[in-house]
Amino acid sequence: MQGIDYLKYDNCHHDGSKPIEKWCSCLLCFDLQPYYMLIYCFNFSCRYPVMSKALKKAGRPIFFSLCEWGEMHPAEWGFHVGNSWRTTRDITDTWESMISRADQNELYAQYARPGGWNDPDMLEIGNGGMTKDEYIVHFSLWAISKAPLLLGCDIRNMTQETIEIISNKEVITVNQDSYGIQARKARMHGDEEVKPMQQPLLLNHMIT
Repeated sequence: MQGIDYLKYDNCHHDGSKPIEKWCSCLLCFDLQPYYMLIYCFNFSCRYPVMSKALKKAGRPIFFSLCEWGEMHPAEWGFHVGNSWRTTRDITDTWESMISRADQNELYAQYARPGGWNDPDMLEIGNGGMTKDEYIVHFSLWAISKAPLLLGCDIRNMTQETIEIISNKEVITVNQDSYGIQARKARMHGDEEVKPMQQPLLLNHMIT
């Protein structure tokens, strides 16, 4: 693991086993989640916990990204195993797909916290399927959702417009604030949606 800072464990081409198992009462699970009614098994025969245990022995911090496309509601258990978890299916470079992923991700806002983040998939900024304004909205939504800001474009060919969007310091500051509180919708009016500014952020003058 020398030199590695980030590991994404995709759930592709597996042997039919689950990343974790449900409905277990083993002692290891009780130690990990005594207040979660022992719903999920974190026995180290399950694939994600096996990797989690191995990474902890690597001798350096490694961000562990879980990706099973939200099928087993990883927001409910991912914090015990990794640092982020996909809450949605794969995103595509369209406005409709982006908004859909943002809406799905918001359902799990309560589970986001420092050290464990909801992941609505990588950013599509720079791939050409949306307008500049739509990409600005995309980056802003991921930022206030405290989602990992991972570029999904070819960084060798980024335009100046793309660089300006993804390097906006004020937006990145909102994403990286120490409270780690994911924004939620306050209300909807027709096609308009309003997301509240969290009180701790206001007190810290992170958002104006």
